[in-house]
This record gives sequence, structure tokens and C-alpha cells, in this order.
Amino acid sequence: MKTKLRPVIRQDTRWGSTFAIVKWYFTLLEFIDTNDDDIADLVPSPAYNRRLRALLKDLKKVESVSKALQGDDVSLLDA
Repeated sequence: MKTKLRPVIRQDTRWGSTFAIVKWYFTLLEFIDTNDDDIADLVPSPAYNRRLRALLKDLKKVESVSKALQGDDVSLLDA
């Protein structure tokens, strides 16, 4: 079976890779059968998922600011 899915590699120096990994985790989470004992041991707990969702929310804010600052119509005077 061929798929367009590719792993997201974490880069310690870039917050964007952390954002991509956490976002991708929640995309995949809806397809993971947490009732399967073999898989359930590998999935973070509901409490940890809440912390990850809070992190994702904060990183979404950073992403929007970062993208806005990268726009062609932004100068250093705007920042």
C-alpha cells in the first residue's frame, strides 16, 4: 500500500518541528484504537493529552505571528 504520509522529524532548534509533530499526533489520534491493549500502552494518558493540546494551542499562536512577520508587506518598523 502506498501512502503520502511521511514521518515528521523533530529538530531541537526549531519550534516549528515541535508544532508539526504535536499537530500530526492529534491528527493520527482519532484513528488510533486505544482499546487495543498493545497500542494503549504506547499512547499518552488523557492528562498528558490535555497538556499536549494546551501546547498545540500556544504553538498555533506562535505560528500565526511567525507567518505574519514573514509576509512581504511587513517591515522591521511593523515588528
